[in-house]
Amino acid sequence: MEVEILQASQGEFLLAFLIALALTVASFYYGFLMFRRLRLIENIPTSTVRGAAQGFIELEGITKMMAGEPIYAPLSGKSCVWYHYKIQKKEQSPLDRRHNSHWRTVDEGVSDNLFHLQDKTGVCVVDPDEAEVIPTSSRTWYGNRDRPERWGRSTDLGGAFSSFFAGVGRYRYIEKLISEGDPLYAMGAFVTLGGNDGSYSVSAEVRDLLVAWKRTPERILKHFDFNKDGEIDRAEWQIVRRQATKKVEESRRARDHQSEVHVMKKPADGVHHYLLSVVPQSKLRSRYSLLAAGSLSMFLLLIAGLTWALQIRHF
Repeated sequence: MEVEILQASQGEFLLAFLIALALTVASFYYGFLMFRRLRLIENIPTSTVRGAAQGFIELEGITKMMAGEPIYAPLSGKSCVWYHYKIQKKEQSPLDRRHNSHWRTVDEGVSDNLFHLQDKTGVCVVDPDEAEVIPTSSRTWYGNRDRPERWGRSTDLGGAFSSFFAGVGRYRYIEKLISEGDPLYAMGAFVTLGGNDGSYSVSAEVRDLLVAWKRTPERILKHFDFNKDGEIDRAEWQIVRRQATKKVEESRRARDHQSEVHVMKKPADGVHHYLLSVVPQSKLRSRYSLLAAGSLSMFLLLIAGLTWALQIRHF
């Protein structure tokens, strides 16, 4: 290696150095990202649907299909709550004399259908849009059509058996699924819709209602000018306030009886990570820990290698 470094031209050495430097920066960034995700999982306590606070939280439960049209994976036709598929075609560049082939993606899609996460206390709607998803299964198979036969037996090929036929077909089909009833770990923004969330007080609602009534003074006079003097005096105004308070309280009681809808979605701040995983927390912690340690170790090795190369070239 030392001989190759010394014999390389200035341009060759500079190109190799820049590539190694880019890998060094990438390994540090990826390691930092994995470490940050590890810390998020470790520091955020797991909530229940009923007891969850509004904001960034984590939930654990099982997946359930929502009422309405069922969800089917486009390639295999399997019932699921989430899917991601990719169709790739084997191609060869006419300029490649070695006849090397590569796979070009010709179609790809991901489910944006809502589904439920259910725990022992309640149900939460999950919006998978823009989430990092770690699915239940990932299957790859091959064929000679631009789309597989959805209900054909070829869709049952999987694992080692399908890999045995790798390259037989001109098309490669990749499908990832989360099935109904799978365990799910969700980390994201929790929002409750409907009911009274306590963010708007009775006095504030009464004030807004009185402002609205004042825009039509003729109606106030018609209903509350009891002495018919064309004005609302202090005593009559107290009656107006009591009536407004009564209407607000009636409205709030009606909203209390409306069913609340809990939703898990991507955080709007653009900082917190949105994760949906069938892999449990304990394994996720181990995975992120290993990825962080491996990336940061690679970063240190690359730094040492770059320093050594510069010393050899006498920079």
